[in-house]
Amino acid sequence: MTRYSSKISRAIFLVSATAMCLHTTPVVAYDLSTHAQIVIDAFEYILSADPKIKYLDGATGESDYTLVRDVLAPNITKKKVIETNIQKAANTLAEASKDTDLFDDVYLKPCALCSPEAKVSDVYFTLFSHFLDVVGDGAIWPIGGYYYGRVERSTNCSAEDNYEDKISNYFVKNLAARLDVVKSNAMRTYKEDRKPTISVEEYYKAFDQDIKHIHFWPITNLADYWYAEFLDINKNPKSKTGQPFDISLLGPVLHAVADVTVPFHAVGLSGCGHREYEANVERWYVLSKKLYDRTLVAKYLSTNAVADQRLSLKTMLSDLARTAAGGNCKCTRLSCSCPIVRDEKIAKSLVNLAVASSVVAVRKGFTEWKNNKARGQKDFDPILSSTKHPYEGIWFSHWSDVPVQKDMVIGEKPAEIEFDSKIVLLKGQVSKFSEGDLDKAEFKITFLRTVDDAAEIIPLFKTGKWDPEDFSPSFKEFPNLPPIHAPEPQFRPPTLEEIEDNAKWKLYMIRREQFNQSNAIFEAGKRKVALKAFAKRAYDKETLKVVDDTIQSLDITIDHSATRVQFLRAAANIEYDIIK
Repeated sequence: MTRYSSKISRAIFLVSATAMCLHTTPVVAYDLSTHAQIVIDAFEYILSADPKIKYLDGATGESDYTLVRDVLAPNITKKKVIETNIQKAANTLAEASKDTDLFDDVYLKPCALCSPEAKVSDVYFTLFSHFLDVVGDGAIWPIGGYYYGRVERSTNCSAEDNYEDKISNYFVKNLAARLDVVKSNAMRTYKEDRKPTISVEEYYKAFDQDIKHIHFWPITNLADYWYAEFLDINKNPKSKTGQPFDISLLGPVLHAVADVTVPFHAVGLSGCGHREYEANVERWYVLSKKLYDRTLVAKYLSTNAVADQRLSLKTMLSDLARTAAGGNCKCTRLSCSCPIVRDEKIAKSLVNLAVASSVVAVRKGFTEWKNNKARGQKDFDPILSSTKHPYEGIWFSHWSDVPVQKDMVIGEKPAEIEFDSKIVLLKGQVSKFSEGDLDKAEFKITFLRTVDDAAEIIPLFKTGKWDPEDFSPSFKEFPNLPPIHAPEPQFRPPTLEEIEDNAKWKLYMIRREQFNQSNAIFEAGKRKVALKAFAKRAYDKETLKVVDDTIQSLDITIDHSATRVQFLRAAANIEYDIIK
């Protein structure tokens, strides 16, 4: 007997669906949409589980539901209000989990005279915080994190054909980058639980060298830090309604839970096939809905030794990583290979393990938060993104409705006016293609010609520089999380009619993906403009090589997304005719 219908479960998914950028793929464990979906499915399971089912750590389906209700909807008896509160919390946690991939907390200096950067292209350097090497020896911590030496010695890492895998390893290997210890907040927040023999001075000295020689902190440190923030009686007291004041603080913990179930990240491998694996998981899990299995989640919660809230968070994550790595990766103390890239059966097992472990993490976190009697209260409403959505104002029904807005003066007239017109033209070309007014061949010719024209104008600016992100919607950060990269425009939320009707739901999802792919084309075009202009001023061969590789990857993105848009246009027309 379940408490909620599949339509309510679908609605919970859709509350957070607008926060998922299916085309945004930073090089970290799992895509953004996969991280969000794991959180949503964890709550879906809690709401739909058999109340009588008993779990390994003594919890039951009924006690999990009661706990979630008591924490998120205290003193509320109306079922609809309870549902709404849980939906808001699931949405907030899904967003906070995925946004952990976009923290601006690790900065690298690619050269001695270069400014520190938090990312290159779509590769965020916070990725170095997202590994747990359970098969190697920790240099600074008992269990280490990312270390390029393992990548360098591992098979399937040197001849990668996936751009996202290649570019992160190329940057580390070839550009002699160094960590900016001043701007990299993660270096301070995630440093604890070092080996007793490692002093503070030795710790900082270990990071004062070429990045390919650095042993980074394990993801368990990230999880412990944010878990402590969530439980902190001052930073996360009760709101005036009795809920956690800032539930988003638990998001990075749920992110870490999902990360350690990715075999590549459990053994410290960046690249080496993990991006292709994650792309496949997104396709099977988020898009095709083929992997989530409530029965398998229940089995893990009832029989897997990791599914025990009585374990410390660090132990739970370490054991999860060993489970993910065991049997899926072939490792020595020096190198590893994980030949699972196209194995849907293994992906299904690991995704449901991530969902089950997320249920345990919510159970553990909510129980400890609730039981702290010293917790104070703030006279404010809880921070729930569905109440005050951070992406509010950037939902659109058609990609052609997305405004192009500029936040800063970049040059001097008349060059600036001419350049602005080219960017607006780029946007208009994508709009026409998305709406079906241009075929793919015609669109690519005109679009790429406009990209080249815009790139020729930038060097004419007498002052300032142009960054493609300056043409992005405004963004409001989560109050207590580190700064994150501005999100891209989002397709509108579904209507109740679309949630209820399967045919209209399918059409909604097609149009949403069409919107996302159109936006991916425009974003790739903007970045190509900036890179082509930069290449005209760069004389260093290594830098030019990275720029050329990035431009090639953008061309691939444009071609791939254009093919998808053309296919989705046709699919939408078919579904629309069926509905009529």
